[in-house]
Amino acid sequence: SGGGATGAGSGGRSTEDAQQIQDLLLQVQEEKQRSAAMQAHLSSLTRQRAGGQEAAQASADAAARATDELEHLRRQLAETQGRVAHQQQQLEEQNHQHQLERQQQQDNLLQQQQQLQQQLQQQRLASRQGTRAPG
Repeated sequence: SGGGATGAGSGGRSTEDAQQIQDLLLQVQEEKQRSAAMQAHLSSLTRQRAGGQEAAQASADAAARATDELEHLRRQLAETQGRVAHQQQQLEEQNHQHQLERQQQQDNLLQQQQQLQQQLQQQRLASRQGTRAPG
């Protein structure tokens, strides 16, 4: 009977040991899963951070490109304004020159008109004197 009790006791102990081993294996399995989940979360955070850095870099690059483009447009605008101002000055000079030429033409026409009137008066005078002289 004592042997039987020992056998039952050792049998109970092996059942307990088996149960403890089973529990330990379960705990190890849970720890592995928890570790894998934490590793996945860490990887995700790392990717997000890298993505955030990439997004920040892309945003900085876009801002730099926009600044360069704006500077280019400012230079173009300044060049265009300079050309317009130069053309306006040329037009004003041409306009002034045309005004001077028109004034000169008007003066010339007045002179010609006066000369023609003087010639006409002289011809009238001469024709009067000419008609009187033979008579």
